[in-house]
Amino acid sequence: MDQFKQTYFEECEDRIQDAEEGLSMMLDGDLDKDTVNRVFRAIHSIKGGAGAFAFNQIVDFAHEFETVLDFVREGKLTPDRDMCTLFLRSNDVVAEMLSLEQSKKTIPESIGANLLEELRTITSSMKGESAPAPSSEASNNDHPTSENFTWSIVFRPHEDMLKTGNEPYFILQALKELGDLKVTTETDNLPSLHDIHAEHCFIGWRLTLKTSAPEEEIREAFDFVEDLCDLEIAKQNVPPGDLPERRKAENRRDSDTPQARRKEDRDAQENAPKASKSIRVDLDRIDQLVNLVGEMVIAQSMLQEQVRWLPPEVGGKIGEGVEHLTRHMRDLQESVMAVRAQPIKSVFTRMPRIIREVCAAVGKDVRLTTFGEDTEVDKTVLENLIDPLTHMIRNSVDHGVETPSERQAAGKEPYGTIELSARHRSGRIIIEITDDGKGINRSAVLKKAQEKNLIPADHQLTDNEIDNLIFKPGFSTADKVSEVSGRGVGMDVVRKNVTSLGGRINVASTPGKGCVMTLSLPLTLAVMDGMVVSVGSQRFVLPTINIIESFRPPHSAVSKLSNGVNVIIARGDYVRLVPLYNIFGIQDAVLNPEEGLVILLESDNGEKLAVMVDDVLGQQQVVIKSLETNYTNVKGISAATILGNGDVALILDVPGLSSMNASIDIIEEYQNALKAVGQIKITPTKKGGKTDEESAQEEDNKEDESAEANETNAIEDNEDHPPKDEDAEEGKLTHE
Repeated sequence: MDQFKQTYFEECEDRIQDAEEGLSMMLDGDLDKDTVNRVFRAIHSIKGGAGAFAFNQIVDFAHEFETVLDFVREGKLTPDRDMCTLFLRSNDVVAEMLSLEQSKKTIPESIGANLLEELRTITSSMKGESAPAPSSEASNNDHPTSENFTWSIVFRPHEDMLKTGNEPYFILQALKELGDLKVTTETDNLPSLHDIHAEHCFIGWRLTLKTSAPEEEIREAFDFVEDLCDLEIAKQNVPPGDLPERRKAENRRDSDTPQARRKEDRDAQENAPKASKSIRVDLDRIDQLVNLVGEMVIAQSMLQEQVRWLPPEVGGKIGEGVEHLTRHMRDLQESVMAVRAQPIKSVFTRMPRIIREVCAAVGKDVRLTTFGEDTEVDKTVLENLIDPLTHMIRNSVDHGVETPSERQAAGKEPYGTIELSARHRSGRIIIEITDDGKGINRSAVLKKAQEKNLIPADHQLTDNEIDNLIFKPGFSTADKVSEVSGRGVGMDVVRKNVTSLGGRINVASTPGKGCVMTLSLPLTLAVMDGMVVSVGSQRFVLPTINIIESFRPPHSAVSKLSNGVNVIIARGDYVRLVPLYNIFGIQDAVLNPEEGLVILLESDNGEKLAVMVDDVLGQQQVVIKSLETNYTNVKGISAATILGNGDVALILDVPGLSSMNASIDIIEEYQNALKAVGQIKITPTKKGGKTDEESAQEEDNKEDESAEANETNAIEDNEDHPPKDEDAEEGKLTHE
């Protein structure tokens, strides 16, 4: 039963999201029948499943909720903005109840009690009754003034219905709540005790129900089993089991209505094709698959590295096989990443409610528009986006957008606008939050930063640097602390969350016109294509997607500005040249650009940058290992990886490099990072840092290692082009 409950809760997440999207559209004035039906079906499905598992509090609340929605669906009730807000709050209550049931916690009676009374009041007013007392007896009779009819029902479950988690008991219980129910059990098909299977159903029921409820409501009790049983429903004077032509004619007339046709079309679209083409898989299993693919990528890189030094007569055929393996590995990696990719829409749909809550708290009117909701991103990135986006949206409403009176005085519309957009660029996802508010008060920000000793009093900052001071820990310009903001614990948390994902955040403000907050995040946290380069004895990886070209510049192409910044002429433009040896304090690197190589890069914001390296060692897929997990965030470095020879290389952060200058602090950070990344090595090497097991086996392996070294020396004698590494490290093929 637990597996069926888990499936139910997973489906409810989609239903809650569907309902919230539809209710948000209704709040904006879209009362189209399809929109209302979408919300009604979502709540009705949740109620039906809750009844099957005896989640009675969810059933009671969802029943009142869907009753009011049914009035809207039938055109008897036109909800205003306040009522739509009530619906949204009710949807939140259903979600909270589901969460408590999933965690096996007791649902307090107080949850949703006030909203339940409001829903009951609406129901009573629509039926012309006084508001009922909140008792179970009252909720069990929804048609006290209607005429009672007696219905005959034949319910014969198919043999495998029980395997779906649908219990006949709960269906009979739902019918009993509609009126007076009498049950007769059919046992004609009951096999011998030896042939009875615990998960098969061999009995049926003939039911007599006296109720004022319409046939549609009776059929709702069977919504989840209609395709899993033989079902006949008829009034008492029409015997079930042999429906007459009059009943069939009524069915035909009912099916000819536009509402019935639309329902049939929607049911056909929702049921048949989708259920057969998709399955639900636990995310942990996908994570395990991603990790295994990462390990295979590392193993494949190591195999490629070793094949390079084999003699042609041996390495040729093996190399072809390795290339074939590489292509399949890339296809496998892309397929696995596609499984983890999800549209960002699931995050964007949470934001309208955040805006409504903040607006209600601060007395503002803000409207949200979204673009790029179908942009896909890795599931892990998606889940970790919720909190940062929530903080930034709240900040934009509270600090950015003015009150209606302030906006009108400034010649603006009384309502503010926030635009939330997502797009792919340079192998990353770019998310922008744009508001049309007053912008950042730079003088206030600068003054507050100096008061908190975040910057020296005489320190000169650019406008962009001042804007980005809001991400400093504990920073806030709010005059008073409120429920919304003012505690200074928001924006620095945003930056920390974003950088932990390998991302960046920036804010740009135009006084009087608003702000643009930009997040740049990797599409995946698992594998990327990289170019391995050498700077002295160090190895770095540049994301392939950021590389435009590499070249060896003439002396005339390199210049130094008056402020000491090196620039180079590339494709007719002056581009900043960043010598990596200088930034990271590498002593044994090539110092002259004419003797090394310059690689022209483009960051995800379109800015061009050139870096100087000693040599390009090759291109390969690399597995991304978080640097922050093993050490801390280092400016100019986004992550680490393991190369084919087992060594760890640092992955460069292209936009971060563009704003860097050499300093003692950066060099120390880099040197400490080099020491720390040894913790993420997962492939044994013979270069220091031996595990206890390796040390214990070292003596036993000496003879084998010596034989391998001799064989390697023999191979090298036949090589026309020895390896480029000047000092081969232990753990690689040794060159004497």
